[in-house]
Amino acid sequence: SYPTNGMVNGTFFENLPPAILNNGLWFHIFGGFFLVLAFVLSQTLQRLISLRVFMFLGYISFSLYLLHPLLIGSFSSYVFMKMSETMGYNSGVIVVFLLTTIILLPLSWLMTKYVDVPGTKFSKYVYERWGMKTEPQKK
Repeated sequence: SYPTNGMVNGTFFENLPPAILNNGLWFHIFGGFFLVLAFVLSQTLQRLISLRVFMFLGYISFSLYLLHPLLIGSFSSYVFMKMSETMGYNSGVIVVFLLTTIILLPLSWLMTKYVDVPGTKFSKYVYERWGMKTEPQKK
């Protein structure tokens, strides 16, 4: 979790030599590599991500990706502005996070079920019906 803004004071990274810190953005690449490697090599982590909750999140992930900026930019922002006036910043963030999650997960599931999956099936049909057909090679 290298601070990309370069402010390393008070962190583990301030003890590293400048030659390493000048290439600090590589920390994210190495971190991502070792995180994926850990999941590939660890049967415990593989069992963990095979749990139903993670399978469900994988199933709705594309819809979640598409819907979350819309919800955060509209509903969450509006509610946060209203809540932070009365509750304060920290409490407002927690309440808005919970409300956003409660709305976003079922909404993403509905979009996956009624838009994404049928759309994928339709596009596959269109491709199989009218897509580029290759002719057998003549010798």
